[in-house]
Amino acid sequence: MSLRTLKLALVVAIALPVTGVFAGSAEKENKVIDKFLKSVESNDQLDDEKRQQIAKMVNELRDDEYNRPLAIMEGLREVYAEFRSALEAMGGEDLNPAINALNKLTKSEDPFLATESSFYLAQAYSFVERYEDAIPILKKIIDAEEANTVQTGDATFLLGVSQSRTLNRKDAIATLTRFIDENPNAPERLRIGAWRQREQLKMLEEGTMADVYDRMDFSRRRLMQEASGKQTQEQQDKIIAMLAKLIKQAEEKECNCSGSGSGEGQKDGKEGEGEGQGKSGKGGGSKNQDGKVVRTYNRGPQSPWSKLRDRQRDPAYSAIKEKFPARYQKLVEQYYESFQNDGGE
Repeated sequence: MSLRTLKLALVVAIALPVTGVFAGSAEKENKVIDKFLKSVESNDQLDDEKRQQIAKMVNELRDDEYNRPLAIMEGLREVYAEFRSALEAMGGEDLNPAINALNKLTKSEDPFLATESSFYLAQAYSFVERYEDAIPILKKIIDAEEANTVQTGDATFLLGVSQSRTLNRKDAIATLTRFIDENPNAPERLRIGAWRQREQLKMLEEGTMADVYDRMDFSRRRLMQEASGKQTQEQQDKIIAMLAKLIKQAEEKECNCSGSGSGEGQKDGKEGEGEGQGKSGKGGGSKNQDGKVVRTYNRGPQSPWSKLRDRQRDPAYSAIKEKFPARYQKLVEQYYESFQNDGGE
């Protein structure tokens, strides 16, 4: 799942009180909501009218299995103006003030406010790609023996995404599996999203271009956060080593492919005019006006790697060029240029 898709899914949950995200165990969730309503009843800072208003709204939300996870959040918005302001800042993508406000609220003596603020703080961190900061918060919410929120399903999903983005792939697979198993009533598009991401992680092989892409994205994100420590440097070294290996493999394939069909287009020791493609017609060269043989790349069958030479058709090249630091762009440029320079004069 892309960052844009993740943001859209999570912003909907924050900004629209009529839109729920997950439906977990109704019995367990209702117990937590009952406990929250008791805390509202005993809150002497609220008048009777306000208590009744909050209770009515919370009970209406809990009766809808898809809106139930939002019941406590909506109640807290009515009790605490600072919590409401923090969520409004998130909905408006004014994230730094939201993060500062939510950080303070996580230390509240009200356990419901502290837990709910922690959850939305983790969401805010994910919006700014600070997944390393989100992970311990989400784990604490999920592993709590007596949760003060009904959004543990949401937290599990977000934890799996965060683990994937930090290259903790084994943990991400386990977390996404837990989300799928424990949230059978979650919206289909999100269950499918979790399933697809888990399957992609399962199939991802170390050293492939997809693996390089993920590590490049990790490095880009960490460098943007000015986190150029040991882990970032280790990933950069791995990227360079992987690219070098992929380039070598591609060059070896090119050598093998260019050798096939050579020596076939000769007649009585002389190369036939206009030929040079061999009997099979799969040759890779033709003569220019000066009589020199020039390699062509658009004839005959091509391997997946040889197709990468055509920049206009290669979305991976375009994505790397647009998204990643110049250091990696240069490496990939050199990779493509190695094909053009070989035999191109």
